[in-house]
Amino acid sequence: MSAKNDGFKDFILDQLTTLDGVAVQAMFGGYGLYQRVRFFGIIHKGRLYFKVTAITISRYEGAGHETVSAQRQADTQIIL
Repeated sequence: MSAKNDGFKDFILDQLTTLDGVAVQAMFGGYGLYQRVRFFGIIHKGRLYFKVTAITISRYEGAGHETVSAQRQADTQIIL
């Protein structure tokens, strides 16, 4: 990632300082966000994506956020 996007990563981590156990790990040209061992988001190309579940997706979309989906395996879909 470029230094500009690394600054965005630093900004996001600063916003999450009140959450215990938040960690970042370089992945796929971006950064994975974890709270302890649970993956909850990705920072990629200056954008922040949150992992949603069947329970949280309606709240996420209800707040006006777009969803992005990615294939993990041929028959499994992940919605971010």
